[in-house]
Amino acid sequence: MLLRAYLDESDHSGGPVCAVAGFIGGNDQWAAFDGEWLKAIHPKTSLHLKKLHLGSKAALKRREFLERVGAVPHSCGLVAVGTTMFRQDYLDFVKGNDWEEALDPYMACFQFNLAVMMDGLGQNQRLHIFLEDQRQFRGRIDALYEQVFKYRQTDPRLVGVSFLGKGQAIGFQAADYLAYHLAKDNADPNSQKAILTRPIKGQSGIGKRLGSENIARLAHVMRILYRDLEAEERALHKGSVCGD
Repeated sequence: MLLRAYLDESDHSGGPVCAVAGFIGGNDQWAAFDGEWLKAIHPKTSLHLKKLHLGSKAALKRREFLERVGAVPHSCGLVAVGTTMFRQDYLDFVKGNDWEEALDPYMACFQFNLAVMMDGLGQNQRLHIFLEDQRQFRGRIDALYEQVFKYRQTDPRLVGVSFLGKGQAIGFQAADYLAYHLAKDNADPNSQKAILTRPIKGQSGIGKRLGSENIARLAHVMRILYRDLEAEERALHKGSVCGD
């Protein structure tokens, strides 16, 4: 059985909290979702949370709309997945070392989401992850997938990580809603933005807020992984000449 996950991010570049989140489900769940989502947001044809200006007084009028739309993924059987990281926790960890480029908040949140989704897969299930195209992260995501899952064949259940434009899949709209909520809810759960968008969270899901200890553990695993990859690469090319 093939499962698809659509993930989006919120505040990865400057907000106090970075969130990478979305939903995972099978083809039947996603087919039901597409139709129900479009009905729920009608007469809009797409939804992007930042454009709703939810910090304004007028935004209170959108409560019923956000409740209706937020219920759709859960009613269609999709599972919420989301991971957050406080930017200050990240800055405290990378200060004075070489992790700032390799382990930014987006990459850390993505990798934790990937881990929990893979942990939840059955042996006969396969997963394809779709991400909104982010040029600054695409190279590192591609390298992770190519080196870990294709080159080393760490887990054949992950069959692809693909980048699409936001308008190429309706699933990104729900992912945007959830990522927006998690970022605002972690920053200030009593804020109007957090309260109005709470319906998208549902009653259950997978993922977590990454604290300092999680960041350190993830960095340690990455260091071991890439050290092993470098050793394998050296062994593979030992004694070779240019052109081999």
